Amino acid sequence: MLVLNRKVGERIFVGQDIEIVVTRISPTRVSLGIRAPQNMKILREELEPFSSEALLPGPTEVLPTPAFQAWK
Repeated sequence: MLVLNRKVGERIFVGQDIEIVVTRISPTRVSLGIRAPQNMKILREELEPFSSEALLPGPTEVLPTPAFQAWK
């Protein structure tokens, strides 16, 4: 496992298609913005047991949050 330290606004690139941005840091949480191709499934760990294609909604338009937009 690669472990990285990042500050708000700093980015991590995974390959050529995935960008992860630290958008907010609080004492107990870190908020991340993830930009990836629409056909790539990105899922929080707690939802993984329910991740069969039949249970997931179809693709939707993802609107960037203002915090994520600020770090473009």
